[in-house]
Amino acid sequence: MRKILYFVSLAAAFVISSCGEVTPDNTEKMKVSVTAGTEDVTELTFTVSSENVTSCAWMCVEDGTTVPSGTDIMSKGKTTFANTEAQVKATGLKDNTTYVIVAAGMDEDGEVATSAPVRMTTLVKPAEPAVTITDGKVDGSTYTFKVNPADAQKCAYKLYRKNENATADDVLSTGTEVSATEVTTVTLENLEDGEYFVVAAVQHEQKKAMSLKSSFLINNALPTYTINPTRVYRSYVSNNGDDHIVRFNFIDNVGNTSNIALDFVLSGRHDYVPAGTYQFGAASAPKLDPTYTTQNVYNQADGTFESGYCNVVIKDGKYTFDISLLRSEDGSDYSGHVFTLTWTGDVEQMPII
Repeated sequence: MRKILYFVSLAAAFVISSCGEVTPDNTEKMKVSVTAGTEDVTELTFTVSSENVTSCAWMCVEDGTTVPSGTDIMSKGKTTFANTEAQVKATGLKDNTTYVIVAAGMDEDGEVATSAPVRMTTLVKPAEPAVTITDGKVDGSTYTFKVNPADAQKCAYKLYRKNENATADDVLSTGTEVSATEVTTVTLENLEDGEYFVVAAVQHEQKKAMSLKSSFLINNALPTYTINPTRVYRSYVSNNGDDHIVRFNFIDNVGNTSNIALDFVLSGRHDYVPAGTYQFGAASAPKLDPTYTTQNVYNQADGTFESGYCNVVIKDGKYTFDISLLRSEDGSDYSGHVFTLTWTGDVEQMPII
């Protein structure tokens, strides 16, 4: 009987010993996943989860392009925290566009695991209404301009006197409605003398926007100039010999004498005014010098200019002076007046020193 028990004990011991020699598989598999989150116009927010990795990264590409491999993601993607749930954000995206998001993780042996791709779509960019007024031009008692709206459902313009206040609500409710999708040319006729401005406003749902003011002056009392070409001459040369003052004498519509002096600053010595466009107050020659470029009205005090140009053309033995200058706000009757003048004559008629 004792022998039987002994052999049973040996058998049991053998079984226990054999079980202790088996090594279990303790290797944990890598897990990487992407969970969609919130969508915005240019951003997508999502969660990247990973387990049993030493590093983790993700990439976001437009749908329809090649989905990157796990190796590409690990080498070129944006890294994030490993072995956790990390909320990340893709920014700078196109609006109303579908993207594919893929993540990858790598273990200490260099093995790579890739998540299933997740698709998310950015939101449609909300309309931002805008409007501009361009090409404003005065012709007698008429003012012409263009209204250019964008992303608008409604567009209107309104004429104001200089010191009146303008708001988008006022323009949209009491102004003149025009196309909200196309450029409109507007002509305002029979305006009384005075200073005005026009503005335009647009609306898209609850959003509103207003253009900058387009200011202008109606003054039909200003004289119409008739040039007397026989009285055009070059008056003198400055001390450095590099610039000429050309004085145009003319008679206004009621017979009063007036004149304009243009001081041409040149880049070298000349016996005449060379062809070219001379900007008023430019940084370097050739230019019109503001110091001596003046207008004398009715033989009274000189008036100054603040901007403009003179285009000089020499062709087929003819001179053409095309002048456009803006009078300074000096308190005179001509404040803010744009002075335009064109004179054409033989080059030989321009006197020499």
